[in-house]
Amino acid sequence: MSSPLRSENYPDWYVENCPPADALNVEGTIYRFVESFPTIANDFLSYHEMGQRPNGKPCERCGLSVFHSIDDIRNSLRHLLKAYPGKQYGDKIVRRELSVSDGKTKQTGKHGHHTWWAYKGVTRHELFEFVEQLPNH
Repeated sequence: MSSPLRSENYPDWYVENCPPADALNVEGTIYRFVESFPTIANDFLSYHEMGQRPNGKPCERCGLSVFHSIDDIRNSLRHLLKAYPGKQYGDKIVRRELSVSDGKTKQTGKHGHHTWWAYKGVTRHELFEFVEQLPNH
């Protein structure tokens, strides 16, 4: 018996075979940088939902960029703010405790970058706590 190409646990707009089979159940703290606090839904839209980065990996475009370490997100955000001064990145770091009922994650980049694929029905922007704001460079 073959496995389904798209799990019923995820939104219908996720691409086939997404998240990948080696993605792990979410448990623990994740961090994300955002423009607004309290968090708003627009800060938690995937590239797929926004129609951005069309040449990116299709499955990764369906998830959200998150980090599991405060140091990793600080370093990544500082790098982005310095390397791309004309691009607007949210300078506020927020965190949320996730459980296995929230979806799956996988490391998908360097320096601790992970992608979070939230299950259908998870309100992605809720339950985040403010951590800090980094000064713009």
